[in-house]
Amino acid sequence: TTRTYMSSSSSSGTIMASMHYLPSVDSTQDEARRLLQSSTNDSNKTQKSCFAITATEQLKGRGTSGRDWIGRKGNVFVTICIPSDSVTIMPTLLPLKIGSVVAQHVQHFLSSSSSSSLEKKVTVKWPNDVLINGGKVAGILIESEYVPSERCSWFLVGIGINVAHAPPIDSEGRNKGRISSCLFDYISSLENEEEGVTQSKELVTQIVNTLSEWIDTTQHLEKDVASECVIAEWSQWAEFGKEVILRDEPTGSSYASVKPIRVEPDGRLRVLRRDGKEVLLCTEYLF
Repeated sequence: TTRTYMSSSSSSGTIMASMHYLPSVDSTQDEARRLLQSSTNDSNKTQKSCFAITATEQLKGRGTSGRDWIGRKGNVFVTICIPSDSVTIMPTLLPLKIGSVVAQHVQHFLSSSSSSSLEKKVTVKWPNDVLINGGKVAGILIESEYVPSERCSWFLVGIGINVAHAPPIDSEGRNKGRISSCLFDYISSLENEEEGVTQSKELVTQIVNTLSEWIDTTQHLEKDVASECVIAEWSQWAEFGKEVILRDEPTGSSYASVKPIRVEPDGRLRVLRRDGKEVLLCTEYLF
């Protein structure tokens, strides 16, 4: 089923994003790729504007470095397809922007829902994970796809948000990661899977429209200005100075623990090691 949603009007007009809802997929990333490559004869799909693939459940989702992403019904599984030539900022800053948008809507969800008295601190972890009280509630995977028939490259922005379920995370091995959290842990009035499906659809719509509007408005900004805005926005959600662990460093290594200092203009993270040396991180994963 395909539906079209419209966000509120911006200074440059009304933003529209095509939404493709599916009951179940192996991977929204793979489904988006299939749709792009098979869209040659379909003018509705080849339009060079954002569209999204979202599913009620995802059977073979993946995260960074091919790690598994568990896809139970009641959580968010969406891939937002963005024409690469419509993105003003350098690609290495896109993960920061997506992380900020997701954090914004997670915070809004928690603030606007009838919730428990539990503390709810929403933060981001470089470059694009979203946390609640230190538990991972959302992850983002950005890939690219070139469509030869259109001579156009696309960013495939995969977003998973734990709404109704917080899947168990391995503490060791290939799929080891940070402890997980979910939105329903903090919303006392919501507790079943079907409510999770409804809330997930609303979250997806809000996130897609926010990104569509951002893409539209940044067309009128200089690249440097747009980039500075992205870094400043992300930094407001970050916890600089708090020690984190590099996942792929050997346990006990003097280089395993670092403290983030700031984000560089190209999106790399400057950190301070325990030996007092500052280094730049490009693709490392932090606990």
